[in-house]
Amino acid sequence: MAKFDIRWAQLDVARQMETVEFIEKFIVLLADSGYNGLLLYLEDRIKTATYPYADDAESYTPDQIREMVAYAEKLGLELVPVVSPVGHTERFLKHEELKHIAELRGKIAGAYNEAGVERYMATCPQLPATPAFFDAYLTEVAELFPSPFFHIGFDEIWDMGFCELCKKKSIADLYYEAVTHFHDVLKKCGKDCMIWDDMLEQFPWVMEKLPRDIVMCAWFYRFYPQDSGRRTRYIVLNQTFSSILSSSVLLLSGIMIDAVEGSPLQDQMILGFRYFAFVLVLIDVMMQAFAKEYDVPKAPKLRLTNVFTLPFHY
Repeated sequence: MAKFDIRWAQLDVARQMETVEFIEKFIVLLADSGYNGLLLYLEDRIKTATYPYADDAESYTPDQIREMVAYAEKLGLELVPVVSPVGHTERFLKHEELKHIAELRGKIAGAYNEAGVERYMATCPQLPATPAFFDAYLTEVAELFPSPFFHIGFDEIWDMGFCELCKKKSIADLYYEAVTHFHDVLKKCGKDCMIWDDMLEQFPWVMEKLPRDIVMCAWFYRFYPQDSGRRTRYIVLNQTFSSILSSSVLLLSGIMIDAVEGSPLQDQMILGFRYFAFVLVLIDVMMQAFAKEYDVPKAPKLRLTNVFTLPFHY
C-alpha cells in the first residue's frame, strides 16, 4: 500500500452492529493490509451515563470500547469515533427521552415527509436541550478514544430549518453555528474536529468563516452546485483546510457519474459502477482471506488494496 500519512478504513456499526470479536478480526485484516486507522461509525452505539436509553444488546459499553482501542493500538492502528449530533441522529431520537430535541418534533412536515408523519432524523440545533445533551455525550465518548481526531459527521442534514425556531435563520447560518459550537466542544476535549463536507457544496461561503483546524472529509457523491461560480468557490475554499479524500468514492461517485450525465443509460451505468466497486472490494477481501488460510506468499504490487480500497488520503 502507498505510504500515505493516513490510511484509514471506515466500519459502519450503526446500521449493522458487529461484535467486539468481529471488529478485532477486522482490525487484524486492516493491519495486515497496511492500514493505520479505523474510522468507527457509531451514531448512538456507545452506552454512557448521559445516554443510558439503548438496550444493552444494541450498545457497546465503555469497557468494550477501551478493549477495542487497546487491541488496535497493539497492531499500530488508531480508532477514531464518528458521532453526528445533528444529522443521522435517528437512533438517538427513537427514544421517548430524546424526541423533544428532534427538528421535526410534533410530527411537523420536513424535507421528505408530510405533517402528521413521524420522521425524526435530525436534531434541532437551536434548542438549548440539544447541545446540553450532545456536549455531555461527545465529551464522554471522546474520553474513550486516545486519537487526536473526532468525527462529528454533519452530512446529509436534509431536515434542517423546518421548526419554528430554525425558520428564523438560513440553513447556512444554522449549519455554521452548529459546526462551530461542536468544534469548540471537541477543542476542550483536546480533539481535532472532522466533518463530511457535502453540505458545504450547497453554501460554500460558510467555509470562509469556519475554523481552519477543522478537517474536511470528502464524501463526494458529485458536485451539487450547478452554477460554475458556486462550484469554483467550493473548490477554492476547500483548499484552505486539511482534507481527507475517499479515493474510491471520488472515482466512482464523482468523476464517473459526471462523465455519464445526460446519457440515456445514465442510471444503469451509475448502478454498474457501484456494483463494479463492490465486486472489486469483495475480490480483495477473498484474496486476503485465502492468503491467510493457506499461507500464500503476499504479492504487494498486485493486491487490489494498493489501487482501489484505500479509503482516505490525508
